[in-house]
Amino acid sequence: MTIARCLICAFTSLLIFSCQNSGNSPSVEEVPALKDFNAIARSLAVSTTFIIPTDLNENCAFDNSVVINGTSVTAYQNSSVDAGSICVSEQRTCTSGILSGSYNYSSCQIGQAASCLFNGETILSGDSVTAYTTANVAAGTACSSEVRTCNNGVLSGSNQFASCTVDAPAACLFNGQTIADGASVPAYLNSSVPNGGDCLLEYRTCTNGLLSGTNQYASCSVEAPQSCLFNGQNVASGEVITAYLNSAVSYGSTCISEPRRCTDAVLDGSYQYASCVVDAPAACLFNGQTITDGQTVMAYSNSSVDYGQTCGAETRFCDNGHLSGSFDFASCDQGQPASCLFNGITVPSGSRVTAFASSAVSSPNLCQSEERSCDNGILSGSNNYASCVENAPASCLFNGRTILDGQTVVAYQNAGQADNNHPKKKNNVNANKKDKDKNPDDDDDDDKINLCTAENRTCHNGVLSGSFVYSNCQNKKYDDEDPDDDDTIKICKLVVEIKHKEHYEQHPNNGLHLGWLKYKERFNCGKHKGWVNHKNNDEKHDCSKPSDWHKRFKL
Repeated sequence: MTIARCLICAFTSLLIFSCQNSGNSPSVEEVPALKDFNAIARSLAVSTTFIIPTDLNENCAFDNSVVINGTSVTAYQNSSVDAGSICVSEQRTCTSGILSGSYNYSSCQIGQAASCLFNGETILSGDSVTAYTTANVAAGTACSSEVRTCNNGVLSGSNQFASCTVDAPAACLFNGQTIADGASVPAYLNSSVPNGGDCLLEYRTCTNGLLSGTNQYASCSVEAPQSCLFNGQNVASGEVITAYLNSAVSYGSTCISEPRRCTDAVLDGSYQYASCVVDAPAACLFNGQTITDGQTVMAYSNSSVDYGQTCGAETRFCDNGHLSGSFDFASCDQGQPASCLFNGITVPSGSRVTAFASSAVSSPNLCQSEERSCDNGILSGSNNYASCVENAPASCLFNGRTILDGQTVVAYQNAGQADNNHPKKKNNVNANKKDKDKNPDDDDDDDKINLCTAENRTCHNGVLSGSFVYSNCQNKKYDDEDPDDDDTIKICKLVVEIKHKEHYEQHPNNGLHLGWLKYKERFNCGKHKGWVNHKNNDEKHDCSKPSDWHKRFKL
């Protein structure tokens, strides 16, 4: 069919060429080539009948050739395509000068397939090659390969190597020593073990560079017992030390310890500290003042209160940094109390002043005073005078004589008038009688009898005590009708008792009877020493009857 098409094309071209040269549509007879065309076709065994159109203007032109009207031609989309591609075609028919279809090429050439390149070798499309994963493999390992096929320049598969060699078995290296493939070497777990320990041994075999086992050391030695290290201190094997849980504990706590024994470099226990200190108790701070542990401080609820009020206080105790209580102030000001005014004098609160009921008193009255205290502006008491004058006591007047206050004067009941009646007959001690003296020359003065009654009158602020009004009293002698009776003794006794009383009123604490000496001339009743100190000289008394006088009157 292809040959026929070629003949047709050639014939058509020849016909067009002849027509162009003659200017008319030629007949078969006029074109020699046409006369023999059938014969040529028969010789090619192509059963083709050519119909030579009579009107060439109805034919169609296609790809530099003529398509006879009423005939068809195969047209191609492309004049050539790549190897492996298909030429796309269509039939185009000439109908009265119009050619159907659109393909423009009368022929299509399929290109030749591209070859592939593998390791510098050209692989034709469709051919295959064996490729390897690696160029060589370790001893005992098989080479991995695949077949790669070239398809129009694309080589299938991925292996890159054209050949593969199996390596010889590799040796092993152990601690700088080469171990041949298949050989073994002793290996130890440790290079040394503590005293009493065992060196653990294994044999490691080399297999193509791979050494079995895990022990790393070619030799092993058993060490001597090792000491232990504790806080920078060497502890000999077998030695026991005391270790503490903490290096310091707070005040009030106890250091916790444990014994740790060193056994060939292994120290049992877990405490880490070689010493432990109990912290000192913490001090307290109060108003900027440091209060040491155990001390107390007085604290106040307020820094100040009004005068008269009480500052609330408490004692706060420091216990390891904790201060008991709650009051916050170190001092409390109770305010300034008001002073008092007394007679123009300022009296500070808390002070006293002596105050008098009156500014002056007359004797014997005394100034009455009281202590008035000032308490925050209030003055106690009621006396209003700052001073008091006690006026001098008045003197007394006795018989024209001035007796000063406090002084005493001797006064007599009478002036000593005479009475001739004997005392025996009439009890009148004021009468002076004469009694004969047995011995007129002695000094007992028994011929005189003192009948003057006296009293001491004392002046008290113008008032004279007592009632006797005479300043003097005169004794007189009288004759005794019976010298041997005891009327003289009676009278003398009376007088002595009176004078004795007067003396003791004037001199109550004076043992010396000076009063008797004063009246010795008047009474003339002895001049003995016994009147001066009668208690020590009782036997020396002599008053008419020397041995009995003192006994009767106890002088």
